[in-house]
Amino acid sequence: APLAAAHRAPRFAQPPRARQPPRAAATAATQAGAMAKIGFLGAGNMAEALMKGFVGAGLTSWGHISASDVYQPRLDVMTSLGAACRANSEMAAHADTIFVAVKPGQVAGVLAEIAPTLDQSRHVLVSIAAGVTIETLE
Repeated sequence: APLAAAHRAPRFAQPPRARQPPRAAATAATQAGAMAKIGFLGAGNMAEALMKGFVGAGLTSWGHISASDVYQPRLDVMTSLGAACRANSEMAAHADTIFVAVKPGQVAGVLAEIAPTLDQSRHVLVSIAAGVTIETLE
């Protein structure tokens, strides 16, 4: 009898809920018209990888991605992918989510440049710059 009790389902067990795979959920959001407008301060390899991931997951399209960079060959790559290349403040005005993807020493300068464009009720700022504190971003 004790062995049989050990193999019973827990008293409050719930059947597993059906989960939608992340790609399917992203595609559903895209089909509902919820395309994210994403901007990148810096268009290096990390920014490119994120862009490709967002587009591949169906979270946005290349037409909703903006990038800024000081290095023209990287802007050429972004243009070839379909992203819009803009000045820093133009990119910030276009995007709802902004990825800070510049070298740590450049963060303060680019943030000061786009600060007049930022709206706390609209913009989400995400930094992938190594070693940059929240205090610097604020």
